[in-house]
Formats: sequence, C-alpha cells, structure tokens
Amino acid sequence: MRIPRLREKTLICVTILAIQCHLALCSKILVVLPSPGYSQHILTESFILALSTRGHNVTVISAYAMKASSNVRNIVVDFTTYDIGPDGLFKLRHLDLFTNIRILHNMGLNFTEQLLANHQVQKLIHSEEKFDLVAVETFFNEAHHAFAKHFNAHQVLLHSMGILEWNSHMVANPNLPSYLPTTFTGYTTKMNFKERFRNTIALWLDHFYKFYVHYPAHQKLVDRYFPAKYNLEELVYNSSLMLSCSHLGSTEPQPLTSAVIEVGGMHIVNKILPEDLKKLLDSAEEGVIFFSLGSNAKSSTLSKELIGTIATSIGKLNQKVLWTFDDDHIKNAPANLKISKWFPQVDILAHSNTVLFVSHCGMGSTTEAIHFGVPVICMPIYGDQFMNSRRLSLFGMGLELPWESITGDAFGESIRHVLNDSRFKENAKKRSEIFRDRPTKPLDLAVYWIDYVLRHNGARHLRNSIYELKWYQLYSIDVILVLVFAFACCVFALFATVNCVAARGKKIKTE
Repeated sequence: MRIPRLREKTLICVTILAIQCHLALCSKILVVLPSPGYSQHILTESFILALSTRGHNVTVISAYAMKASSNVRNIVVDFTTYDIGPDGLFKLRHLDLFTNIRILHNMGLNFTEQLLANHQVQKLIHSEEKFDLVAVETFFNEAHHAFAKHFNAHQVLLHSMGILEWNSHMVANPNLPSYLPTTFTGYTTKMNFKERFRNTIALWLDHFYKFYVHYPAHQKLVDRYFPAKYNLEELVYNSSLMLSCSHLGSTEPQPLTSAVIEVGGMHIVNKILPEDLKKLLDSAEEGVIFFSLGSNAKSSTLSKELIGTIATSIGKLNQKVLWTFDDDHIKNAPANLKISKWFPQVDILAHSNTVLFVSHCGMGSTTEAIHFGVPVICMPIYGDQFMNSRRLSLFGMGLELPWESITGDAFGESIRHVLNDSRFKENAKKRSEIFRDRPTKPLDLAVYWIDYVLRHNGARHLRNSIYELKWYQLYSIDVILVLVFAFACCVFALFATVNCVAARGKKIKTE
C-alpha cells in the first residue's frame, strides 16, 4: 500500500510545482524605462526579451520600441531632451558638486513628468488593466514607483550603474560615506581623509536636496497623474529587490543586502557583424581602435579645433579607427578613420583584432570593455564616468586622459603608450576572467529573480529591518551622542569634585 501512496504524493507535488511554474510563466509585467538615453535601453533589452521568451507578457514604456515579439507590447514616449546648453554634458564636468546634484535631479524630474504626461501612458493608467509585477529603472524618477501601487503589483527596481546614493535607501542598503563614493566625487572605495571629508559632504548635500526639494516635487507629480492619492515615501520603500548592473569584477566589492542582485553584463549578447565591418576588422593587421562617447554626449559638440586635433593624431596611427560620430563627415579626415552615427559596440569589442577602446566610461561601456578584456583610454565627461575611469585605472587596464590635456599629439601619445605597454592588455584579460567567472549567467540570474518574486508573492522576506530605522539610528548617532553626553557629565563631575576638594583644602590652609 505504501507504493501507491508514494506515487500519489509524488503526483500531487509535481502537479503543484507545474501549477506554480505555469503561473510564473504567464505573468503580466510592466517595465518602465524613464531615460531617453539609448545606452540605458540597451542594458535592459536582452532582459526584457528573455522575460518574453519565458512566457511572460511584457509591456514596455520606453523612448525606444523593443524588437518584434509576440509577448512584448511597446508604449513609446517621445522625450524632449533636457536643455543643458550648447555644450551639452561636456560643460557639466566643470560645475561644483551641489550644482551637478541639482541639475541631475531636475533632469530626472523633467523626464519623469514627460513619461507620465504621455497620452498612451495616461490611457494605460486609467484602464482596467492589471499587472503582476512592475519593473522600474531608477533615474531620479521616484514618482514612477506609483505604477506598482496603482496596479497593485510587486515592484522590482533596475539600475544601470550599481548601488549609489541615488537608490541605496530604496532597498535599505547601507551607504557609508567613509567607504562608498558618491557619484560626482569620482572617487573609488580607497579614499584619504580629504576625499572622505568631501565625499561625506557630497552625500549630505544629495540627501538634503533629495528629501526636501526633489521628493516634494515628485509627490506633486504622483498627485497630478494618478487617480488615487499615494504617499511618495511609502512608494519609494515598496520594492521587493533591485537588479543592479554591477559586479565585483566591474565595480568594486561592497556590502549588499539580500535585496540587491548583481547582474552586470546581462545585456552582453554577441551577434554577427555586418559584412562591411567584419571585412574591415578581419583585414586590420595592426588592429582596430574603437572610439565612442556613448549615446548621450555628442562628439559633434566638441570644438572644431579639438576635433581637428584628434583627427590629426589618428592619422599618425598605424591602426584603423572607428569613431561613433553624430555628423556626416569630419574635415580632413585621415584615411585610417571611419566614422558612423552608430556602430555595433558589443560585436566590435568582441572581435579579436580590437586592440583598444577610447571611451567616456559609461557603466555599459565599462562593463563591455572588461567582459572582452579590451584596454581603455578613459575620457570621462559626466556623472559616474569619472568613478568608472578611476576604477579602470585602479585595475591597471585603463589610462585616464582628461579632455583639457588633449593638445598637440597627446591623444596619439596616450594610445601608443597603452598599446606598447603589455601590462594594460594583461590586466584587462585578468579582469575579464574575474568578471566572467560566475556559476550562473547574469541574464539567467536576472530572470530567475523576477520569477522568484512572483513565486513568493513579492518576496517580502528579502527586506531587512533597516527600513524601520531613522538615519541617526542606523549610523548610531543617538548612541554616540548619549556616550558623549555621559562622558561630558563624568568629566564635569570630576572637575567639580577636584575644584571642591581644592577649595576645601585652601580654606583649611587659610584657617
């Protein structure tokens, strides 16, 4: 009689498991991408397609339409670029910390409202549609956290740059300014006293602006664009977990809570190069140098003199150079230079003849260079790029080249220095091995954790008790103040006793 019962129990278990898997595979997911930058879209595209392949029905709100898929629906938002002047991002690197913090928060606020005001987005909000999970990319867009509350769905956060002061509090991840650098300082985890002091001030400035200026503005957007009234503070802390496009091989080791899953490199999927590019790279006996400043900074906004200086330096190189340039031509372009408004960056970096990457050091580009073991000339422009640049230098695979130092043949000399010093290539390969050595592919890991949240009804058990602590409790400021007060009382009592004894002795002596 035991064998039939055993079979019956096994059948029940298998049936329950099958039902759970079916429910997970048939979930409706809303993905909100608030940035007009194409680089942010690239980092999530493979992830979204993987979700649809697993059977999830995915609705994507983004500046760019996803590739055709039967399980993906696109809501395309036509963002108006935030006006920061004719020089674009290039001028922002000269501004002070507080000004940069203010500009970036205002930029995020602007993009947040543009997305919410979109007709199709408003139509979705006021529809009877339901979602099981909402995935929101974090970019100073806290009002978008209302989507999950509005649709009564679980919320997962996505972030292209890793854990920063922008988002660490959202998943109760401690942010220690003595160890973790804030974005605009450009520091790594190795800081001296002066750097730690400046880093702490930067964190305080960011927190002040965030909680007393930025959040009230986003609360107004929530009140304006959603039919129900929601408290922004509750929305911000309503996430199950965060998928972070970081890894100890591409950033640095840092303390992470159970609600932060590192999936750096999940977007890297090799494809076949177009025939003309494949022929060019295959025939490059001296190698190919790839030059790109990302999708947000425009090379054409550089001064004509600087473009001419760079082009002249390129003409003196033996390698072929591919430059992502958002204009049709460059005056007096050398024969070894090929420009285009777009190149398949991942596939170029994957080619064995690519010997060097000249990059702005955005997180996506930094991750790809490390993944393929390609040395980097680092030319950061804005935000986390300075921090990424310093990390590449720290890894021994990158050389920093400030824009202000590009005079004469400095551009070409820096390139020749990196190519002629074998240590840059060796260190790049070592870093690539560290980055790739994982038990699970990052894309599979990202999809697994989405299913995990769905299987466990929001996975609230991943949240820690830091949510319940005030900032002064988290960093034991109240305990330190009590100890200082107690010590001060002891010192005061000691001095009072000494003075009393001395006064009494003096009185006895005079008598």
